Amino acid sequence: MKIFLSSVLIGFVTFFGVGQDAEAADINLQKVTPTEAENIYYDEEYGGYYDVNSEGYIEVYRVEDGKVVEKVDMKDYIKRQAIEPNESISDSLYNSNDEGSNELSALTYRYAESSNVRRIQFGTRSSIIQKNCGPGSDTLQIGYSASKGHTFNVNLLAAEKAAVKTGVNYTWTNSSSISSSHSMTIKEGYQGYWRFDPAIRSSSGTLYRYNGPLTSSKKITTTYPVKIGPNLDGELVSVKTKMPASQCN
Repeated sequence: MKIFLSSVLIGFVTFFGVGQDAEAADINLQKVTPTEAENIYYDEEYGGYYDVNSEGYIEVYRVEDGKVVEKVDMKDYIKRQAIEPNESISDSLYNSNDEGSNELSALTYRYAESSNVRRIQFGTRSSIIQKNCGPGSDTLQIGYSASKGHTFNVNLLAAEKAAVKTGVNYTWTNSSSISSSHSMTIKEGYQGYWRFDPAIRSSSGTLYRYNGPLTSSKKITTTYPVKIGPNLDGELVSVKTKMPASQCN
């Protein structure tokens, strides 16, 4: 089988929807083996795992500080997905409001955090879609780029938002991004792209408002990106789907 090494494909694509241009693999779920995670199946004929949510065959890599540090064992990944599936973007919170025009200088705020957990969010396509019409498999360096901001479940005044940032128990990050590349092997007749699933922290607690004595309080849930260095952390996921034969004619 031929392995073809290409130059780096720097395909900067910011937050396209998953499967927006990629077509779902032609797979019969009756002929594949279920796993602990209800959305992931093992396809013996392909020799890999098919993720219904991704609409393709996936491999996962852990990314820290802008670098791929290891390939994630799919059995470990499946166990995690069965217990705690990636947070869905559709379930994410509204963007915060930084406006403070109605704020009174006499008011003070305090955020009392009740929980702060690290999660992985189901991301979006972060690279070009690379096709392989053959012959044989191709191994290529494919560039990817992604970014992640912070969200709140309610609109907040600037001082309220500042109180939440100060009150979280893990370092707050307004936003973070990553731009790098990694090699991907694509079988003949398939196409592949990178999806970046960002690491986030999800904090819940109560925001107290004071005007001398306690005036009011409200429940807050916020998410913000995780990074151990200058770059966004998370998981890099290769998604591969079978191409219609007509695309290679």
